[in-house]
Amino acid sequence: MGRHRTSLRILITDAHELAGLGAVRSLGRAGHQVTAAWPAGLARPASGWSRRCAGHLRYPDPWHFQHPFRDWLRELLQRRAFDVILPITEASIVAMDALREEAPAGTILLLPDRAALRYTLSKYHATARALEAAVACPRTVFLDCETPFAQRLDAVRELGFPVVIKTDNYLTASGIYRKGRLRMAADAGSAAHILRDVERLPTRAIAQETIAGSGVGAFLLRHDGQVALRFAHRRLHEVPYTGGYSSLRASCHDPDVIGLGEKMLAAIDYEGVAMVEFRRRSDGELFFLEINGRLWGSLALALHCGVDFPKAMLECPQPGRSARPADSYRDGVICRNVFPGETGHLLSILKAKPAPGGPPAPGPPPPSKIKALAEFAALSLNPWIRHDHFWWSDPLPGIVQAGKMLTAVSGKVIERAGRWVARRKDQRMFEELRREHERRKAQSAYFDPPPRRILFVCLGNICRSPFAAAYWNLRAEREPGLLPLAASVGFIAQPGRPTPSRLVELAAEFGVDLGHHRSKPIDRAEVEAADAIFVMDHENYRDLLLRYPQARAKTLFLGLFAEDGAVEIEDPFMREAEQGRLCYRRLARALDGLRAVLSPGVPGRD
Repeated sequence: MGRHRTSLRILITDAHELAGLGAVRSLGRAGHQVTAAWPAGLARPASGWSRRCAGHLRYPDPWHFQHPFRDWLRELLQRRAFDVILPITEASIVAMDALREEAPAGTILLLPDRAALRYTLSKYHATARALEAAVACPRTVFLDCETPFAQRLDAVRELGFPVVIKTDNYLTASGIYRKGRLRMAADAGSAAHILRDVERLPTRAIAQETIAGSGVGAFLLRHDGQVALRFAHRRLHEVPYTGGYSSLRASCHDPDVIGLGEKMLAAIDYEGVAMVEFRRRSDGELFFLEINGRLWGSLALALHCGVDFPKAMLECPQPGRSARPADSYRDGVICRNVFPGETGHLLSILKAKPAPGGPPAPGPPPPSKIKALAEFAALSLNPWIRHDHFWWSDPLPGIVQAGKMLTAVSGKVIERAGRWVARRKDQRMFEELRREHERRKAQSAYFDPPPRRILFVCLGNICRSPFAAAYWNLRAEREPGLLPLAASVGFIAQPGRPTPSRLVELAAEFGVDLGHHRSKPIDRAEVEAADAIFVMDHENYRDLLLRYPQARAKTLFLGLFAEDGAVEIEDPFMREAEQGRLCYRRLARALDGLRAVLSPGVPGRD
């Protein structure tokens, strides 16, 4: 098994990940010949510039091309190209697990055993096991599809909003390995929408109450049923600031976190390295979140503290080797991920727009923007702060990452400047449109001659334009001869798409049935047949005139007829239930306004 070699040939996949960079530095520093590998199509990552990197390879992305990636790994195994293979991400681990029995004698695969993957790749199974082991978890609903939908929704309601709905990873028939998602439901409407989406997925899911607090982690190496190495840190900053991955963290000795982490790994008889993640509530109580059975993104902090997990996980199984003694590291060592981490954390604060009475989204209110900017500057000037990318002993990855940051920031500045110019241009255009609208309203007839056929247009023809056409035609049928009939189309060239079920339900509140609607792409015949074309937003207007510039004179913004000062009507497709309801309410108001213009003699509006 390569035990007599002083230097091993080691392949590290996913070297574009932070954990991959940490592993390259650790194992290269230990004297091994390390090859960094990353998906084809990606630029050379920071790890590829490390002085500890002896070579590099590219491969099919295991997230999108799982089976070609397995073929690539199989060929390496058959050639005995490496003594050790260390997969970093879940997609690579799943592929390596499928080839476990094909590994030739003497090749070391550094990944959890198959039984442990049941828990490290599934929040559903890990949470269930934690509850069995009497480890505190957020209140949880296990979303089994066998349970009727109404009962599942009622159970989620009982958790109290907002709730977090988490899905597990899964492999599709086409070979795409889908990463599980975490989605926040702010109310019963958004929860129902998410649950409908989840029940169509070939995977498991849970819903949990949200726990306000901070993230903490236990990092452990377990071998032969014993913990050989342990480390803990607390998160100081997360991306976004409301909760996510850590961008600034500090080492700590936390017996409670370590103890619960060891209890969880013992409960699943785990072997290898793992991160056990918890959320600490303001009263100090800990709640289990998940187990990551791999090296983690904040690995650099442990390495800065002298706790070398990659080296230990390789040497631990070998006779005469032992890991660094537990607890022999300093508290309060701070490690920072400047880009994209800390820049993302800062931007999430600067972009936050709390509404009166509270934040717009679940989570804590945003910190002071001025304090956040001052803290960012102070941390950047602090010489005692350690970094994920920049190490004095291996500076090139940090320099390369700094270059990427400058490129990204300058690109954002240019993009924002372009958007500002475009917004100013749009504002001038909207002001002209409003003036023209008021001028035409003051005339004896808004349309001369009155249109005989109306066309409503939006992006996909599944949300706004079909609602407009159906709402309009219901009223036209009640007033034969007074109102023209309407049709609807969209710019997405994919016919036959249905309206999302949640929007069908919202449309029904306005007397509109979209249950049988199927999308229709725009075409020249529809444009030429229409006497008046109504678009929803500037993107629709631009796209329409790019394709059919001759339609400019008969194209208008429907939102003008809502008489509320706004011109555009936003797309409800990716919005929560209440925002979708507001969109349809505004559409109805605009359509009633248009109806009053076309048939001013008809009394009242409904």
